[in-house]
Amino acid sequence: MVGGQKRPLTASYRDRYKSPSYQIKEGDCVNVDVTGPGATLALGLMFFNTNNSSVAEWFVAPDTQSLLDLVRPDLLMLRTLSRSLIMWQSIEPTHAWIRGNLPQIVAQYAFDRRKYSKDPDCDIDFETMSQAYCNIMAGGCMAVGLKYAGSCNSDVFSTLYDMAIKILRLMSMSVLIEQAGKTTVENCLSVIIVCLAMVMAGSGDLSVLRLCRVLRSRIGTPVTYGSHMAVGMACGLLFLGGGKYHLQAFRHLYVLAVERRLVIPRDVATNKACYVELEVVFKDGRTIEVLAPYMLPELHQLSEVRVRGPRYWSVEFKVDSNWDRLKRLLKGNGYLYVKQRVGHLSFEKDPKGYESLLAQSLIREQTFGKVLKAAEIRSFTSDPFVLGFAEFFCTAEHSNSHLSQMLSQVLYECVSHEKLEVLSTLMSLHHNLSHLDKSCRPIDLWQLKLIVAFYQRAKENFPHSRLVNPEFFISCQSKVEAILASWLQSAGPVLASYFGGEDFPESPNEQCYNLLAAFLSWYSIPHPRALLQMGLQQVQTFPSLFNVLRPSGLSVSSIMSLADAMKCAVSVTDQSQAAV
Repeated sequence: MVGGQKRPLTASYRDRYKSPSYQIKEGDCVNVDVTGPGATLALGLMFFNTNNSSVAEWFVAPDTQSLLDLVRPDLLMLRTLSRSLIMWQSIEPTHAWIRGNLPQIVAQYAFDRRKYSKDPDCDIDFETMSQAYCNIMAGGCMAVGLKYAGSCNSDVFSTLYDMAIKILRLMSMSVLIEQAGKTTVENCLSVIIVCLAMVMAGSGDLSVLRLCRVLRSRIGTPVTYGSHMAVGMACGLLFLGGGKYHLQAFRHLYVLAVERRLVIPRDVATNKACYVELEVVFKDGRTIEVLAPYMLPELHQLSEVRVRGPRYWSVEFKVDSNWDRLKRLLKGNGYLYVKQRVGHLSFEKDPKGYESLLAQSLIREQTFGKVLKAAEIRSFTSDPFVLGFAEFFCTAEHSNSHLSQMLSQVLYECVSHEKLEVLSTLMSLHHNLSHLDKSCRPIDLWQLKLIVAFYQRAKENFPHSRLVNPEFFISCQSKVEAILASWLQSAGPVLASYFGGEDFPESPNEQCYNLLAAFLSWYSIPHPRALLQMGLQQVQTFPSLFNVLRPSGLSVSSIMSLADAMKCAVSVTDQSQAAV
């Protein structure tokens, strides 16, 4: 298109722009095809957000076919965009507003050749109308994308996504696409996909990413380098803040300069990436709930970021406390380590949370001695070590049913209270108690005695803080006392020698002496000399024995056990004297 006459240059400018590198020799008239795009955008930016209706009317698309023929179709996109920049406050993210930019003649005849093909009086150029339709709609979408850039607004996303799908379907209809031309439709689709990514910038939205992958997989005409560059720019905007770039030209490497805001949760136990629910609180009071991995909004807009939901323990980042830790995390690799709660599986194993309902009901019972089947353990955890332990040691087919039941109880205690580290300790303790009558070590009983005393004191002072259920140690204590009581019935000669200060009789079983040491250490029995100093020779009844030994600090159970031991020793001594 030919424009007005060029202004004559003065002598100083005539020499400066004399070189052919600085001008296009096209005569004395201005080529508006060259100057029009820049001038259109310049006017839109000059009057940006002024709501100057007089200037905005300059950019209204022509409403007759003769005037449309005088305007290059792609300039209609820039006209619509510049008009929207001037009338910035009037932009609305709706289909009605975008279609409102169409002249009536374009809205009526675009892509409608078949309807008027048999009308002899119709002299409409459907190609012009269809091309104008595509460019004007693309210009409206670009205005919406610019106004709501980075907002992740669901209404805006829905509008632009519907437009992109509509254009994509249009390209598969040869009858319609030939009315506008494949190149025109392809250019408009590229504009819309960039606008869509602009609105969802930094969110990594999967719907937009899938759409980009579909567009990127196409080959052949009319897909050109510019189409692939637009898709690459869309991916760059979509993952803005991830520190990555895609197939955009090198002049578009703005992605490397933006703030890193990608959060990737990782399970601290397995060191694998996982899905975690996040709650993001803005400074203006708005709150959004998202599923990480997630691109956080701009940090200066936020006041708090925290892990929420029942599956993982809460982690909070607040502006007034530990915000620097979040910034360091994002500047690094973006990994946020989280700890999975007991009775909950990951989103990968249990997307709906149905499989964890059984585990949660069992945890609420808070009873020791609960026996779980191997299959029920899967509702607590997906740890292969725990599942293997339950499969091989906690099944009903195990040769030792009592051992299998005990291991099930111990495993339930550990998994239901998130203390699997204690499992090996409890197993070792049970092993020692199981072989107490065969290979007794007094040091093991002394350690158990200290633990029991600690938990008795902790139960009074810290009733809710416990590593192991106190009922487990009560069970261990009862087992030890039962073993010692059984040994006491046949330990008369050894006890008589001990209390009488004599040499021990020869015994083929050294374990008898180990059990004696265990008995003395478990019940804190004083040395025989200390007993003599207390005057126990004159004690004839248990109340008298209790009154004599109570000041020494012995417990009632220790005094009763000492009385039984002395009774056994006296019985053996009387039998020996009677035999003599």
